[in-house]
Amino acid sequence: MRYCISCMNILNDDEDMCRFCGFDKSDYVIKMQYISAETMLENRYYIGRDLFADPFGVTYIAFDTIMERKVLIRQLLIDKNSTIYCVPDETEKVKAFVQRNSFLDFYKRMAVMELPAVPVIYTCKVAGSQQVLAVREYFERMDLDTYWRQHGPMSYQDAAALLYPVIQTVKMLHDNNMYHGNISASNIYMDANRKLYLDEFPGIQIEYKKKISGNNEMDTDVTNYRNDILNILLVLVSMVNNTGEKVTAQMFDNNYLKNESDPVPYDLRKYIYKVFDDKKMEYGVSADDLLYEIYAESPKGVYKEPERIPDELQNYVKEKNITIYKYDSSTQITESNIRE
Repeated sequence: MRYCISCMNILNDDEDMCRFCGFDKSDYVIKMQYISAETMLENRYYIGRDLFADPFGVTYIAFDTIMERKVLIRQLLIDKNSTIYCVPDETEKVKAFVQRNSFLDFYKRMAVMELPAVPVIYTCKVAGSQQVLAVREYFERMDLDTYWRQHGPMSYQDAAALLYPVIQTVKMLHDNNMYHGNISASNIYMDANRKLYLDEFPGIQIEYKKKISGNNEMDTDVTNYRNDILNILLVLVSMVNNTGEKVTAQMFDNNYLKNESDPVPYDLRKYIYKVFDDKKMEYGVSADDLLYEIYAESPKGVYKEPERIPDELQNYVKEKNITIYKYDSSTQITESNIRE
């Protein structure tokens, strides 16, 4: 059976152009290292076209022929020149091994944690001898960048309410020594119900202390966590920006602070100015700071312990010392929770 590699509807054997979405397969070019479209992976996943790529990996649309549903598949691209989590003198084989295990560990952790603004992760595995994959929930979605271009800026209250589960997700990641490392308006997605999801994780962003020489250790790099927070602030300002200009860190100067017509409240603008002007990183920045600065108070009952961790993950959670939170979706952010 053949599927359109763009929308995953069933096609006739002689069809190259999809009668449902209009995608023409004959124009699609497979890039080096990518999984070829129409590959049947593990006799289960029918691979479609690539949707997103960065230096760490590629995301494809696919069809799960057993569960009969669309899925997203994230493939790790091994970078033999990378020094991430590897000291410079390690061999290419060791680098590949470390990157693969970090990728799998990252997605296992996210699957266990049930993060409020992350699509469901069905599985992560090594397929065959080379393909390192994470299989995730698929839903019709639009990234915030596209939404802004089509619909214009949101009100500050609307943007702050929508971003709340994203900030909670980043807090939960940071609490577990994980970070996203690639937050932007182009990889925060909105579903049909206007719920936001943080996606396109590079997938190997876990901080470990690694020995470099003797007993010296490399300290955890707080810059990565800090950048997650700064990038969320950039996204928030972008969501309410009505100037038509691209929002950059350079715009947060004295003029931004004094602009009384800006939709962002003055106290938050003062905080934004302070953290972006802190070149020496002497000022602490955390997800907890954002929850305090943006919202009038952190609503009670946001977290509750999961009733039961599945048996197959008990040892994994204990071994990795993972802090498990269960997000209480009944907690709602309203205008009364947002600072003015």
